[in-house]
Amino acid sequence: MATMLKSLLVVTVLLSSALAQPEVVRYEVKKGERVCLLAEFQLEFGIRYPQVDSNISGVFDSFLHAGDNVKGTCAGDDQNVAILEIDHKHEMGFKFTFTREHRSYHLSELEVWWVYTEENFPNAIPSLYHTKRSEKVSNITLFQAPEGNSYLCKAAQRKTLQQNVTLLFGHVHIQPFDVVQNDFSPPVECAEDSTPPPPVHTTPGHFNLTDNNTGEACILLQAGAEFYIDYETELNTTEQAVFGLPTDAIPTGQCGRNTATITLTFSEDFSISAHCYADPFFYWYVANLTITYIEKPPLFPHAKVTNETRSLSTEPINIYTATGQGESYRCNSNQLVKFSTAASIVFYDVKFQAFDVMNSTFSEEDVCEFDKVKTTPAPTTIPKPVTPPEPVTSHVRPTNFRYEVKHGDDVCMLAMFELLVTVWYPKADGATFATSLQLKGGTVTGTCAESGQNVAVMQIDHDHELGIKLTFTREDGTPHNVSYLSEFEVWYVYTEDNFPFSRPSLYNTTGSEKVANIRWFEAPDMNSYACKTPLQQTQQNVMIVLYNVQVQPFEVKHNDFSPSRECPEDTTLPTGPPVPPVSTAPGHITTSLQPTTNPQPTPSPHPSTSP
Repeated sequence: MATMLKSLLVVTVLLSSALAQPEVVRYEVKKGERVCLLAEFQLEFGIRYPQVDSNISGVFDSFLHAGDNVKGTCAGDDQNVAILEIDHKHEMGFKFTFTREHRSYHLSELEVWWVYTEENFPNAIPSLYHTKRSEKVSNITLFQAPEGNSYLCKAAQRKTLQQNVTLLFGHVHIQPFDVVQNDFSPPVECAEDSTPPPPVHTTPGHFNLTDNNTGEACILLQAGAEFYIDYETELNTTEQAVFGLPTDAIPTGQCGRNTATITLTFSEDFSISAHCYADPFFYWYVANLTITYIEKPPLFPHAKVTNETRSLSTEPINIYTATGQGESYRCNSNQLVKFSTAASIVFYDVKFQAFDVMNSTFSEEDVCEFDKVKTTPAPTTIPKPVTPPEPVTSHVRPTNFRYEVKHGDDVCMLAMFELLVTVWYPKADGATFATSLQLKGGTVTGTCAESGQNVAVMQIDHDHELGIKLTFTREDGTPHNVSYLSEFEVWYVYTEDNFPFSRPSLYNTTGSEKVANIRWFEAPDMNSYACKTPLQQTQQNVMIVLYNVQVQPFEVKHNDFSPSRECPEDTTLPTGPPVPPVSTAPGHITTSLQPTTNPQPTPSPHPSTSP
């Protein structure tokens, strides 16, 4: 069981697309010899487009380079509009319209146009090639500054246009009016640049909870943490409180055989609680985290509301998992836990034991897989990773669902399984993140094999955000025909909820991976195939993990599974009651910031079952 649980942990990968960075380009519009509009910025853009014979969108993702054609219109006397136009290889262009009013100026309209070419938009619908499209947003207020000043903002700023175009600006320096001596006037800096940097890690604290009956320590915790919480100030502005976990926080709580809670309280009005659960046969884990606080100084300077108690809890999670109830858990790597869009915590240097503490000392460590990436020597066939630490995401274990394809009123294909899909993707700052998505039911379509046919297909669409396509094949065999999964395809839509901090050009686009020429879930075609042991497969930027599988793609009788052919791995599972399921909630993500390596595509851990 320990091997099975550890196989669920994520291995990281570095996306090559995250390595390229846009350059800061200077643009000038002149009136005669005099520069009258001046701009410098990075601009990365993404354009989503439909592909031929596919429900998966493509995306053209690139950035502007020096050397593009620049033209524009400067504002004359008593005129209040200035325009900057950039033509990129006659294949796409950008039009920035600036407006001056009330002694200040701002970007008021932004338009992007592009021509579909085979180089930039591969596999697009043929009728699109050599046609021109555009998107425009008006009545906006970006890059605002007083007259006589330039606007400066180094922080990244994202703007989505109507539907298919997303822009990411960086290192913006603009002056569309009143340029003097061909150079920028003194700048007004954006608020984002004045945000203080996050604090460095504080020293981890040691927090022990004592059993009142025995006088012995019953919970041991060593951890560091940084808190990031948005709040409203007296000036009706939103600020972010950033503070660390003090080493003198006071531990309280309750020990138990199967449940335990430890609460750390500090600064009088702030506490964080970890609620733990132990399965007597297999493992223990932190099932839920809760923070309770009052927004008042010193943690929340100039807070507007100082007498209201707030409480935030995570949805059920299973982080900090030890594979033995009497073991401790250790993870030095950073782990980001989001309570909401306005509150999150980064944990680090965690060592934790919530059950079966002996002699007030930590038991044998169960080291998190992320720390092992740092310390375990790489196999000789794989280069040792040299990439810096980058983010990875872990997630809640999914729930089993039943999927049916019907021919008329009769079920002709059946499947039950749990599916977890981990996707690695680039952040806006060039780092790498990973998120895990659960397939929790959905719309099922497919094609059953009729008489004489040997291919069956099942497709599942979950809320138009995640979907899979399963292709099964039947072969002649002796004494029975056999069936197996021959191709697996997964697709996903980049959304802000499921892919936080992503490169903006990815949002609202669709990615996919396909595993072909496989022989998974093999069984005689009059039987179903069953396997509780997880199957894990890494393919390019995606890892899939399937649990508790039972499938029957052919010869379904009476709308139910036929007797199953079980995989050999299940014969090694320990006996005992099943692990209680952990309920899940859409959109909940638990993130771990981890180092990246270069994984190799992994073969199926389930060998074919001979009929």
